[in-house]
Amino acid sequence: MLNAKKLAELNQYIEAADLSLQQAREILKQIGNNTTDLSLAKNRAKNLTVTNDSETNQQIIEGIFNGQNMIGHDNKEYSVPANYASKSKLVTGDILKLTIEKNGSFIYKQIKPTERERLTGELVLDEVTNNYAVLTPDHRKLNVLTASVTYFKGKPGDQATILIPKDQISNWAAIENVMPKGDEALEQKVKEILPSVAMEPEPIPALDNIESEKKEVENIINNNQNLDIDNLDLGNGDLEDL
Repeated sequence: MLNAKKLAELNQYIEAADLSLQQAREILKQIGNNTTDLSLAKNRAKNLTVTNDSETNQQIIEGIFNGQNMIGHDNKEYSVPANYASKSKLVTGDILKLTIEKNGSFIYKQIKPTERERLTGELVLDEVTNNYAVLTPDHRKLNVLTASVTYFKGKPGDQATILIPKDQISNWAAIENVMPKGDEALEQKVKEILPSVAMEPEPIPALDNIESEKKEVENIINNNQNLDIDNLDLGNGDLEDL
């Protein structure tokens, strides 16, 4: 019969095995997602062009952005700087032009943005892959570039506005903006701009005083209902008394 120590060790092994399976499934999912975006980009890139300028010794390659990199007409994958993709808010399906200078430098330019759709969701950090994603209200998990999260100073739990292609399904999104969790930063700015003002409540008249004044007015009205004001002989002093 197994003692308590052996049972505890066995439970640890089972938990470790479960964790390894979860990590393996997540990696397979990521590979599958990337393959889908890559296949779509390769298919669309077939109609693009590659030109060589003999005068400037420049090579100009058109390609499709797949969420991370550019896929050229030659089906080669060209690395797109994450900072450029983040600041330009590139979306899967955007057409880029890569100019390769004679000194070997790469210059990217977005020449035809794809139609976009705007969504909001919660910024999350995948503990398995250590990559960021945005979880939408309809439970979609869309990958985002870590450079974009850094650029907007985002943290897990923040609300993110993202852009995705409207005409195709993609597993990647571009961050358009990030709202800090609980809007703590905005609240702090409001406190700094607006001084704290102590508002004193306005005094409310006592109920007894109100009733007393009401009865006095009613008595005056009742006592003067039958007066012939036109025939009264009143001096200026009497008028002032009234």
